[in-house]
Amino acid sequence: MELRFKYTVWERVFFVSRATILELFRTRVVLILLGAAWLIMGVLPGNSDAGFYGAWLPLLGPVLFLLVVVLLAILSNLVVLRQHLKEERTICIRDGKIFLEMLESKTTTEYLCKTVESVKVSGPLIWLELPLSRKNRQYLLIPTRKFDSRLERGHFLEYFQRQQNIEPTLEPDTVRQAQQAEWYVEFILELDAWISVNAQATAIRKRRLLGHSLHNCLSYFAIMVGLVGVLVLEVGRGESVDVAVLIFAGVFMVAICQYIMHQPVREDSLRRQQKWGLLREDVVGSWELFFNEEGIDYMHPSASGRMMWNQMKWLAESDDWIFMFTPKRQAVFYFEKALFENDNKRLDFVAYCQDHGMEYKRIRPMVEKKSPPLSIRVIKVMAVIMGMVVILFIGMLITILIRFAIKEVPYETQKQYVESTTSKSIMTGWMKESSSM
Repeated sequence: MELRFKYTVWERVFFVSRATILELFRTRVVLILLGAAWLIMGVLPGNSDAGFYGAWLPLLGPVLFLLVVVLLAILSNLVVLRQHLKEERTICIRDGKIFLEMLESKTTTEYLCKTVESVKVSGPLIWLELPLSRKNRQYLLIPTRKFDSRLERGHFLEYFQRQQNIEPTLEPDTVRQAQQAEWYVEFILELDAWISVNAQATAIRKRRLLGHSLHNCLSYFAIMVGLVGVLVLEVGRGESVDVAVLIFAGVFMVAICQYIMHQPVREDSLRRQQKWGLLREDVVGSWELFFNEEGIDYMHPSASGRMMWNQMKWLAESDDWIFMFTPKRQAVFYFEKALFENDNKRLDFVAYCQDHGMEYKRIRPMVEKKSPPLSIRVIKVMAVIMGMVVILFIGMLITILIRFAIKEVPYETQKQYVESTTSKSIMTGWMKESSSM
């Protein structure tokens, strides 16, 4: 069975919205956001003179905060996935395999039907759910409009269920591919190595070692939305806008953003994510990469396929690893430098990738094995608290100066004007009386 389609705008928005909300609930992020929202806004006393909004502020505050965060997450995912979801594609299901072909980028990917964990019909889409880890999922989507009736859609679901009972393998003719490939890399990616490479890839994106990206703009856009939210809450409560609160909120948000961006990535935090089921695990195992003129053929435990050279942009080299990044800064291929026999082989491979349009980067991502000692963390927390106090004090001082400039100076000017006008009128009256005499 073969289906060829292109997602509509409504299908893209529905998928990103539903998938984002599912991920938030699956990882318990919603509970954390609600708790933070309640502490930030819910416990603030509402102004009884502000009417309905002020009376219901403890309830509406967290809900409003949560809606803004979810909306920002949905918008950011829409921006990131926009080009991928707009591309026309073909899904072919046969012999127990799912063949996904992207027609514009000319890439193909194969999945086993038996690895699909669930098949659901929601809204305008049929969702094929592939587990990446215990709490992370990947979705293959088929529009329901490709079927003329519910009966035809039911036949498709029965056909797919029969395909899940077939036991195929993803292994192609490895000997033939290795002979035709100009470069061939084979290795076993163990869990410790996967955590190390994931930490370095995260640090590369986080430290912007490949240049700026749209995510940085989105983070500052979120800061602006947060400031506007604080302003709306202040006005909605029927109170005057406190400049100190706005200054403190703005500086505090920027400081948190910069702190997160410049914090080194720690492998022990990724190990905790792996234990919690948040880290992708379907790529741990045997890998094979075939480099040729057309592109890069790959095989790993959960899928196989081909990436074209025009879909790759950066070849990054750290102390231990070679990374291959897409224009969206996604590390799709990586292997240890120790696989090369010597430095000359490594340099030849770098030159080969550069000849095919990739940019070479020598990088040193900030990765730490363990978290700092407790004493260092306590000192950092105290420094952050002192910094918040200083920022709040500066904001209050600026507020006092602004209020003095707005209220006191015009009042003094008006008082001087009244006194001078009064003295002039008295003088004029005295002169008139003297002239009349």
